[in-house]
Amino acid sequence: MVDAIRLKKSWGLVAAHGDQVPLFFYSYLFLHHPHTREMFPVSMANQRDKLVTALGQVVSRVDDLDSVV
Repeated sequence: MVDAIRLKKSWGLVAAHGDQVPLFFYSYLFLHHPHTREMFPVSMANQRDKLVTALGQVVSRVDDLDSVV
């Protein structure tokens, strides 16, 4: 339970950075693993939104992961 609380609190801090979060993630991914770039659409705007939304859903339901799965 304590880890779930920490995760939610940490996600709140991360999410406060808005668009910088997915930009950092995908920049790091494509820089260090360039072969993965071809797996994503040319325009990443929609993909970035999907990533943050999905992560937010998992974190918000971390107490009930069966509902996430």
